[in-house]
Amino acid sequence: MLRTIRTQALLAIATLALCELLLQMIAATTLRSWIEPTPPWLRDAAVEKRGNPTYPGHDARGYRNERTLQRADVVAIGDSFTYGVGVERQEAWPVLVSRLVRRDVYSMAHGGYGPWHYERLLGEALSLRPRAVIVGVYMGNDLFDSYWAYARDPTAPPAKDVALAARADALERAVPIMDQIVVGHRLADRTVLRDWVAGHVQLYRLAHRLREKFGPERAVAANPGRVTEVRGEWRGLFRSYRRIAVDLADPRIELGLERAVLSLNAIAVRCRQAQVALLIVILPTKESVFLPHVSDAAAPQLRAVADGEAVLRGRLIQQLRDARVDILDMLPPLRDVSEQSYPDTLDGHPNPTGHRIIAERVAAWVSKRL
Repeated sequence: MLRTIRTQALLAIATLALCELLLQMIAATTLRSWIEPTPPWLRDAAVEKRGNPTYPGHDARGYRNERTLQRADVVAIGDSFTYGVGVERQEAWPVLVSRLVRRDVYSMAHGGYGPWHYERLLGEALSLRPRAVIVGVYMGNDLFDSYWAYARDPTAPPAKDVALAARADALERAVPIMDQIVVGHRLADRTVLRDWVAGHVQLYRLAHRLREKFGPERAVAANPGRVTEVRGEWRGLFRSYRRIAVDLADPRIELGLERAVLSLNAIAVRCRQAQVALLIVILPTKESVFLPHVSDAAAPQLRAVADGEAVLRGRLIQQLRDARVDILDMLPPLRDVSEQSYPDTLDGHPNPTGHRIIAERVAAWVSKRL
């Protein structure tokens, strides 16, 4: 009996080792980063990181397009919500807009970008001589992205409110906002060993992805306080960290709003000078979209995000309207559909239905303006 158990154990270990070896070989030949550091000779005129041209589905500039264009009627700038994380390239809203209006729409979007990046990408966008530029602003991270980028930009103008900036700097030195985001985004407490395993063992990474995609109940049970499950007309999972992004009491979010508006207004001025139409698309969080579709028992966790977001979104929209910028608020149309516009997994990006709804509204504006 003992000999049989030992043989089975060795066989299981050998099988796992073989699977790990095969996954490592596949990873070595197929896994590439979708975004990479900008070459030093381009950094003066570009962002710190650019899309990787060798990544599947990217064009020669590193953006998610079927081909590299020298001229485009419309250029879409944004983050992962414009890039189309979670959907196929042909399902992302810039591609759908191109089909609906029968014009070339070039996507210049990547995860991790924010208004600071959008402003710096505009020169490249205008080099394509577009008739319109569309900028997607995501309420779930663009404000803290703006704060984080400007806080590290030595050329950034000083804040309007010196006391606010001082409070933000003091809080950032004590508890960096990106550290809070990283910790809040994790499904479990991390250790040095866990981090090493996550970074090097392909079987672990595969199991982690499968749990997120196919084991929502276990994800909730294993991560109380970090993952919330809601049910009602719609069903979904939510990470707790997004409350940080809309915390009205955090001076860094207040300062991030100021900086975001500064960047978006700068984009508006340059577009007017170039006689290019501009549309700012306000993309809401999954929490705000879901709120009317779930039961009251599950609503408080979502309402905490939605309430803070509503205040910030309202202020952002009002300031942009005061600057005579065209705005498209996607919260109402993404909410007012019978079919769920976001996945029921932890993914906070729109599903194909959500992208279709965004594309239809954007296409209507493009058709009218062009």
